[in-house]
Amino acid sequence: MSEYTRYKIIRNSAHCDECNEEIESTHRHHFQWCSCKNIAVDGGKDYCKRSWRSGKWHDTSITEPLLTEDGQ
Repeated sequence: MSEYTRYKIIRNSAHCDECNEEIESTHRHHFQWCSCKNIAVDGGKDYCKRSWRSGKWHDTSITEPLLTEDGQ
């Protein structure tokens, strides 16, 4: 793969360790906060954007690399 690899977004999501909530953005500009307002996800399957305060969270998104025309 090249230095810059493009990805297909299968699932755009994050888990907040503060309120133990899993949030998911399902379509473009679908901005979602967790219930304690610690982490937000946006972008659906078009882009992955995160906004967060100071608490702990982890990304639970699922992506896969896009193949180029030469199959790599």
